[in-house]
Amino acid sequence: MSTLNNQLADLDAALSAGQLALALEQGSRLVAEYPDSQHGWLSYSEACRLAGRTEAAREAARQAWQLAPQNLFAVAQYARCLMPYADHRLISELVRTGIRSDAGNDWALDILASCAVSVDDWEQALSLYERLLQSNATNPHYRYMQGLALSVSGMTEQALQSLEKIRRDPQFSGRVLNLIQDIDATRVNRDELEAVLGSQQTISSQDKIYALQALGRLHHSERRFEEAFSCWQRANELKASGARYKADDWDVFAARLMRLGGNVAADSSPSPPGGKSPIFIVGLPRSGTTLLERILVNSGHVAALGELRDFEVLMQMHMGESITPLPFDFRPEKAAAIDWVAIGESYCERLASRDSSGRHPCDKNPFNFLFCGLILAALPDARIIHIKKHPLDAGLGTFRHIFAAAAPWSYRLADIAHFYVLYDRVMAHWVALYPDRIYQIHYDELVSDPEVQSSMLFEWLNLPWSGSVPDTAASKGVVRSASANQVRSPIHQQAVQVWRNYASQLSALKDSLERGGVLDGND
Repeated sequence: MSTLNNQLADLDAALSAGQLALALEQGSRLVAEYPDSQHGWLSYSEACRLAGRTEAAREAARQAWQLAPQNLFAVAQYARCLMPYADHRLISELVRTGIRSDAGNDWALDILASCAVSVDDWEQALSLYERLLQSNATNPHYRYMQGLALSVSGMTEQALQSLEKIRRDPQFSGRVLNLIQDIDATRVNRDELEAVLGSQQTISSQDKIYALQALGRLHHSERRFEEAFSCWQRANELKASGARYKADDWDVFAARLMRLGGNVAADSSPSPPGGKSPIFIVGLPRSGTTLLERILVNSGHVAALGELRDFEVLMQMHMGESITPLPFDFRPEKAAAIDWVAIGESYCERLASRDSSGRHPCDKNPFNFLFCGLILAALPDARIIHIKKHPLDAGLGTFRHIFAAAAPWSYRLADIAHFYVLYDRVMAHWVALYPDRIYQIHYDELVSDPEVQSSMLFEWLNLPWSGSVPDTAASKGVVRSASANQVRSPIHQQAVQVWRNYASQLSALKDSLERGGVLDGND
């Protein structure tokens, strides 16, 4: 036993020191020698997770969990190692185990709450954060996440009450004020935001980014456009430090996907829709995907499942690769051997774990635009809706937004131009291949004439049309999007032609888009 304890101590010391190569070597040797050591499997899984070896981490964490399925530490570590796989069913089961447990392991409960958030299970996340606050009432992170969960769930007054308790916390004030403003813009003023940014106290770069975004939004509402753009530019400079947009990697990735999509056998015309034929909404972020989703959902025939990573995850799994963010590297010869029917079946199984209502499931991950041809090969019944915004409005929308995940392509106008041209090229390719499988709608036309545009869309989807646009302002429950609070407002045209207020600041972006062929001189 002393030998095991010594090896565990050495492994944990290597982990603490960040010596991952050593920890991987020690962990692999330890679990081979002591396969019943839960501690060994847990530490080895963490070494694999930190090293980006997602499959090894998942398997090691599973081994630890199987040795003692009620051990809350093992439950949390297994759930955490499942996060790259977006495994809603299993993660939700593990989270429920944590909720049922009487153990007072705050670390494990916090990890499980973040896992619930990762699969948009906000109800369970809220339950866990409220439990954590019972014994940690002054913890600003738990309080902020409680407020965020309440906001996403449509309980805005309760969210505001929670957030007010940490409004002046020096380490969280930027993000708190940004979220309060997102819920109710009248509750945050310029002096308060400028005080946060000018504070002598040390605040994180992330909180500065949130405060700058909120201040920019306030300047914009007051038509102080130069000041607004300056705030967003400063925020993006902070975001860009240490993050580089790899344009060449994106070009290679998109080219391989288009080539692959041209080689797989996707039907050129839609199959008759089944009872649960999935609907995909694609486009660029901040281009109206959430508004379109709410119109569909409020008809009563469509279930909103949020922005799912499942298709890209399944593609990597079927190639036997570790799960990495976009643009993931893959070898064309491996992709050529993918069983797309099997991917479609796995995708539908994953959807069923999220919703069993019998409605059409809707996946509105904007980045599924990359996979349209492959989605159609895997899911013959799928309907893809492409919503497009004016390129300069789309570019400005991404530039002034904070995305939940890192988005280096959105931090500099030159990179936004490159990414927009890439997106436009990819969508033109898919539409040329499958013109009858992809419905195109323009955001400006949707908000200016929602009844006509919605009725045409419902007819294409073969969904019953009530004769009027479903009321987005009546949206209840969870809205799984950064636009959650905005889309609970009535349909409006306030986001149309906004770029004209920033024409001078966006002149270089406009020139780049014209050179890329997505704008002409008259736009």
